[in-house]
Amino acid sequence: EMYKMLEDYLPSGFMGEVEIDNKTVLRSNWKKLVALALARTDELSKTQVGFKRHLVEDVAHFRNDVVQFRRDFVDNGPMVQGLAPMEAVDRLSRFKEELEIRERKFDLYRSG
Repeated sequence: EMYKMLEDYLPSGFMGEVEIDNKTVLRSNWKKLVALALARTDELSKTQVGFKRHLVEDVAHFRNDVVQFRRDFVDNGPMVQGLAPMEAVDRLSRFKEELEIRERKFDLYRSG
């Protein structure tokens, strides 16, 4: 558009041959770049569908895993009645490690 404005308002012959050639090359390269950007956008859109579907499946599995983890913690965790103190500490450590794993998964899934 800038070259069009220059061509309209400047006297003919103001731009040299080299600049006119550069303008032609620039316009051609710009069209190629726009076409490449559109092609890449289409490619990424197609790829994104697969990733999103996989993420939704992983989140659904993660939800089920969290429900199972909570149930296991309530049924077999460190607060079970009649449990020896050392056994309770061991169970607490095990559940804490498993919780840290699930927290990392949660952060990963939350970030997309």
